[in-house]
Amino acid sequence: MHDLNFLVRQPLLDPKQQIIGYELSVQHPESDREIVTPADDFRAIASFLSEQMLDDTGEWLLPGSKIFLMGEPLYLLSDEVLALPPENLVFGIRTGDLGDTETFAAVKHLREQGFGIALCEGDPAAIAQNSAMLALASYVQIDFSKSGIAGLAPIVGTFKAAGITTIIRNVSTWEDYDACAAASLDVFIGHLYLTDHASSAVTTKGLNPSQTMILQLMDMVRKNVDVRQLEDVLKRGATLSYKLLRYINSAGFGLGTEVQSLRHAVAMLGYSP
Repeated sequence: MHDLNFLVRQPLLDPKQQIIGYELSVQHPESDREIVTPADDFRAIASFLSEQMLDDTGEWLLPGSKIFLMGEPLYLLSDEVLALPPENLVFGIRTGDLGDTETFAAVKHLREQGFGIALCEGDPAAIAQNSAMLALASYVQIDFSKSGIAGLAPIVGTFKAAGITTIIRNVSTWEDYDACAAASLDVFIGHLYLTDHASSAVTTKGLNPSQTMILQLMDMVRKNVDVRQLEDVLKRGATLSYKLLRYINSAGFGLGTEVQSLRHAVAMLGYSP
């Protein structure tokens, strides 16, 4: 095994740009890129977590945050793994590895112990139709570069109905992240954190574009402008439009029919608070 050089963290963002977890991997001295952890690296990271991530009282040092680690079948039931707090650990399992009977049994045991299981490197449509895999998974990872956002809704709906969270990987732009966020999907952002997010950039007036749009809409509502003008402004903000439609169609709003147009949503919401 090579000496470790860097322990690399890849943030997992929810649709509100909040960090809800990290994927850990190892970067070696002879490598200038993040690499997939082989079995020895997996064991080393698991040992590090069990030794360094618990305080003197046995409490996890990253409360509320998940650690994702690519699971190597050889070490899934090792002492290093079983010493970790199940509620904070998620093991990424290649769907191809589940064809091995021993690996499948080990993954099932970890799931029963409360560890999270994320199915990786598989066809999402095939997973959605496989009841045995759905019973194992708490997460399914989808490669954005292969799937894109279009056509994912039915598959994501199947996972959601089974109590499984969908995570998107290999998102290369913040625009793609915003599209995933509008669909309520969590995203591993990789090197995106090194680039500016245009939608959160501060304008010369100290407001980001989304905040500016909200203030504009509030002023228009105050002036009782025509609904069509409100609709025109809303169309320029995909995330805000999505949130409005999700809110207007929520059970709490109590409508008997589904609202699908922005104009209908604005009309139903009305001008009063």
